[in-house]
Amino acid sequence: LKKQISSTGNQEKVQNKNIIFNNIITTTISLNGSKSVNGESSEAANGYSFELYDAKFENNAYSIVGAGAKQTVTSNVVNGANGRFTFSNIEQYSKAGSYYYAIKEVGGNNDGVVYDDTVYYVVVNVKNNSGTLTATVDKVIKNGTTAVTNKEISFNNMDEVYASVSGAKKLDNLLAGGYLFELYNASYNESAGYTFEGASAYKTATSDSNGAFSFENIGPFSKAGKYYYAIKETKSNANGTLEVVYDQSVYFVTVEVVKSNGKLVASIVKVDAAADGKTSAVSDKNIVFYNMTPTSVQFSGTKTYNGDAITSSNQKGPFKFELYEITKDSNGN
Repeated sequence: LKKQISSTGNQEKVQNKNIIFNNIITTTISLNGSKSVNGESSEAANGYSFELYDAKFENNAYSIVGAGAKQTVTSNVVNGANGRFTFSNIEQYSKAGSYYYAIKEVGGNNDGVVYDDTVYYVVVNVKNNSGTLTATVDKVIKNGTTAVTNKEISFNNMDEVYASVSGAKKLDNLLAGGYLFELYNASYNESAGYTFEGASAYKTATSDSNGAFSFENIGPFSKAGKYYYAIKETKSNANGTLEVVYDQSVYFVTVEVVKSNGKLVASIVKVDAAADGKTSAVSDKNIVFYNMTPTSVQFSGTKTYNGDAITSSNQKGPFKFELYEITKDSNGN
């Protein structure tokens, strides 16, 4: 008695002459995931691509096997829910055991988007229950290290937004060009107030012929929150040989990033000016630096002696005179 073991006609002798046919029942599984943008499953979460790879677990570490993806799918609307994707029937399993896969997002070229670089490793457990194979998701491991308790595979992209801050320069109250300004990272808390972060300027700008200057593309910001910056003037040769008294003010700018209709929006919400040891809010949020050219004044007077003018014939003295600077208090005294 012989049995044919291949379609090419190869045969094998059956030693015990028992005729047995063994059908192999296979099973499969599909893996689902979700996509969000800025934490929201809006229409903006549709149209992103994801890849499924074979993986392995060796030496207590997960890794991708091979360079090619088993499947590539795109997030779309499923049952009214945005940002859904499914890897369908990923494999036909014919025996019990553990099978390993990796899922990751395909990066794109969308300007202003921070793509999620998470890699999810999925462990599929196949069991033989009285001749019936069943496949279930046993584990989902984020980046190969952190178990996802609810076994959900979710990717979240963030918008990148930028802010810009502009100001003006005046010399003797006239708009002036060619002056230099520096933007610094800063921090703020209620007890310490504003503090410079780092000794180097984050950005620099120069006033144009109309006295305007601007710091562009501040950021990028990829999450909501408040961000603080400091602006000050630095000495330049814009005035040539003219002696100039520079404005020593420091402006602290608060940029707030919020989510609006599923997108991040950055705006300037507060400007404070610090000068002479005091910090005060700038109600119109206008940033203006005033430089002055120094000037002088001369005081003159006459001295009499016993009511008579001092002449060469009755010269007295010499007499010395002192000049003092006085200030007024808040009451004008």
